[in-house]
Amino acid sequence: MPMLVPCTKKKDRDELSGRDERVIFTDFDNALPKKVLAGLEPNLPDEYLPKKYLPKLHTLCDTHSITSLYNTDDYLGSIYTSVLAHERGIKSAPLGAVLLCQHKYYARIAQQQYASEVTPEFAIVRHDYQDEVAQLGFPFFIKPVKAYLSVFAQQIHSQKELDEYFQKTRVSEQFLIPFNWAIEKYTDYEYDGTYFIAEKVLQGKQVTLEGYIYEGEVGLIGIVDSVLIPNTISFERFVYPSSLSQSVQERMFESAKKFVSGIELDMTLFNIEYMYNEQTDELHIIEINPRMSAQFCDLFAMVNGVSNYDVQYDIALGRKPTVHKKGLFQISASLVGRQLYDQKVISAPTQDDLKNAQERFPELQFYPWVATGDKLSDVLQDGTSYVYGWIHLGAQNEHELEAKYQESRQLLPFVFEKV
Repeated sequence: MPMLVPCTKKKDRDELSGRDERVIFTDFDNALPKKVLAGLEPNLPDEYLPKKYLPKLHTLCDTHSITSLYNTDDYLGSIYTSVLAHERGIKSAPLGAVLLCQHKYYARIAQQQYASEVTPEFAIVRHDYQDEVAQLGFPFFIKPVKAYLSVFAQQIHSQKELDEYFQKTRVSEQFLIPFNWAIEKYTDYEYDGTYFIAEKVLQGKQVTLEGYIYEGEVGLIGIVDSVLIPNTISFERFVYPSSLSQSVQERMFESAKKFVSGIELDMTLFNIEYMYNEQTDELHIIEINPRMSAQFCDLFAMVNGVSNYDVQYDIALGRKPTVHKKGLFQISASLVGRQLYDQKVISAPTQDDLKNAQERFPELQFYPWVATGDKLSDVLQDGTSYVYGWIHLGAQNEHELEAKYQESRQLLPFVFEKV
């Protein structure tokens, strides 16, 4: 059963090469759409636009007799994979449900319908369209309806701040071409990707629920604590399993099931970011993504004994997935290296450094974002701080995890200087 991976990422190749099925990868610069969004590149090349990229995918399907599709990429991968499946009749995540999740405003409307108890107040807004946001009131949180990471996400406290926000903020038209094309061709949505969504500010503990749907059956993979640097929207680490009580986690999963079943999402992994307010016992959805979180795959593999790549692989092949076995560790984490200010990388860890670190901690996975000579601002950032790499580790308890992380940072050294 030949399998095609549109918008292939490096980790896709690492995880899927050598599998039993014949896997066909595609050439794609996954960093480019993100650079276009952040203004680091002016244009999305023609080769990545629907008029050229989709025919290329169809040709690959014809040439290799493709019968299954595999996607882990948020954008453009989720859209192109779902469109391709829709046009060829391949069983995959339904196009309508994927586009709904990709458009944060219409996703909120669906949340109101299927899981109203976990849906915060929200409104559609643009610099020339502010009627609804006036009813919402200040303060609120704003982001593009086609969001990526936390780019252009910001709290707004007054009309003056909102005016200033729109004076300096425009989502790149080039970035939005594939999204707006799909919205226009496959939906009847009134609002395209040039709009923003305003939402009531949520307080509490942030977590991410990772699940799957196989032939309508919704399953839970795990819930990860998303730990923020205090007083920022920047993540400091992601820790699995969550420290929330079992009863709260069960409430999250019940609301997740209602929502994904309501919109008829199927044959895919999904992740939902939640905010839990321990003071009020309120639970709210932040957003949903209709694909796996590749960042968490190592974490689940360390504790659950099964990677999300394996779960998605089974689903793509039409097999009910195995989600939990017995992992080597009781706790795992994605630990985010950040600087609060833009800096230049004087030196970055070498392959010998990585080899030494993995000899010390065999489960360690390292994902550098920058190389020697780069500025931290040369890659897409969240606008409030600067990531330079992830370290993924497993441990038997939190104390051991922290000790391993501190030693790993010494084994994988970065040196910076001010820009």
